[in-house]
Amino acid sequence: MSLPSYNDLEAALRRAGVLQDAAEAHGTMSALLATGKSTLKDDWLERVFAEADPANANAGACRRLLERTWDASFELLVGDALAYEPVLPDDEDDLQLRVDAYSEWCQGFMFGMALAGFETFDDLPPDVQEFLADLAEISGRTLDLGDDEEADESAYMELHEYLKVGVQLVYDELNPPRPQQFRAPPGVH
Repeated sequence: MSLPSYNDLEAALRRAGVLQDAAEAHGTMSALLATGKSTLKDDWLERVFAEADPANANAGACRRLLERTWDASFELLVGDALAYEPVLPDDEDDLQLRVDAYSEWCQGFMFGMALAGFETFDDLPPDVQEFLADLAEISGRTLDLGDDEEADESAYMELHEYLKVGVQLVYDELNPPRPQQFRAPPGVH
């Protein structure tokens, strides 16, 4: 199962009359998944569609796309190491658009942490606290580009990788592997 593109998800949200953008919605979703709160899927979807017109014929298709995005994001997060991807504009899109979407994604992730019940981060592992502090700083401001396009592009790519690794870190720290159930060797009863 693969993730939709940012543009496809953004278009579906607009057609359905949803106010959130694709990056913010995926950020919130990712926080819920990374914190092990997958039971909040329906609550999250209700929040996404809270301001949308329920009679909008495109709402059902958008909801199904968000559900597939949720499932694909979860598979990537729990699957092979570092397979997780945030839904952000493509590398070919304008850098300012990508930077703005990155900030929105971070804002969504912080909102998702609050929805997951993490109002403070004091009891979380130090690496998770540091990652969340970085996201909180990014989500609260506008990121401006400099004069060196190549340096800006390189900095964005580093931030993108940091985001992927950070979300995986949150998941790994807050969802430790469960020990396998004890099974008696064959023939022992």
